Amino acid sequence: MIKMNILKCHGSSNDFILVNEMDQMFFNDDSERTEFALKLCDRNSGIGADGILFVQKSNVANAKMRIFNADGSEAAMCGNGLRCVARFLSEKLNKNQLVVETMYTLHSTSKVTSIFNDMPTYSVEILPISLETSLLKMQTAENELFEQLLPDIDETLKFTAISVPNPHLITFINSETDFNKQERIATFLNDKKTIFLDGVNVSFVKIIAPDKLFVKTFERGVGFTNACGTAMAASTYVYHLRQQISDGTEVSVYNPGAMVRCIVKENSIDLIGNATFEFSAELCIYNENKSFEVDKHEKYSSEVNQFALFEENCRNELKKFD
Repeated sequence: MIKMNILKCHGSSNDFILVNEMDQMFFNDDSERTEFALKLCDRNSGIGADGILFVQKSNVANAKMRIFNADGSEAAMCGNGLRCVARFLSEKLNKNQLVVETMYTLHSTSKVTSIFNDMPTYSVEILPISLETSLLKMQTAENELFEQLLPDIDETLKFTAISVPNPHLITFINSETDFNKQERIATFLNDKKTIFLDGVNVSFVKIIAPDKLFVKTFERGVGFTNACGTAMAASTYVYHLRQQISDGTEVSVYNPGAMVRCIVKENSIDLIGNATFEFSAELCIYNENKSFEVDKHEKYSSEVNQFALFEENCRNELKKFD
């Protein structure tokens, strides 16, 4: 039997199970991590989450974050997850500013002034950014795809492909009814994989004010989520290019889960938002049949309630733009 402490957490209601492997490695290989993610992320038979955050030791940073999606696949980065990891490390190491390693690069993170009451808020650096279609493993003759039609998937919407470094396909919509196309398009791209060989995150973006966006994302390996951190950062970057807003402009990005703030810099994007802890627990995994049970459950009720107020506040703000 394996015993491990886990932490259920979320950023903008994009929820995760955090596993601390800095002190002890619980898995022999990634096939076991995949199996673990499939089992625990299942919302019917497991704990339920969009992914697993594995926090490990790093030779080049304060720690390393690995993210396994609910379908068992590993993602290069996760912005909402990184904020949760930043808070976990900040409290564990007693540091407000840290550097976290992910699959391709290092990210600066910091504890910042709360965006709502005293809700724990962290800023994380999203990079590298590229419009090169080859980095998204996109089957096209174009080196870049910016605000262009893709007739094979839709005859009216214009798309931009961007790597941050997760692959994203982004379109800005004019009508609420355009949201009805999103699931069809995203499912086709991620099931067939004839255009994006490794699949792609698909975001539909609505401009609700000069400094406010609404972003809805279908994540590869997960489906529709309440929020996707890299998608919100990528959408803000594309907005920055198409509207020619200046570097350093803060944009409030609303999503089905709440809201974050994004600031585009020269070569990166600051993603600022909540890092909420829901509960901690001791997980017992039985080797014989890989079953598990949760023990010593401790809820962070005040944080959960506070975020509920933040959600309500965000919903009320969005109503002003209906």
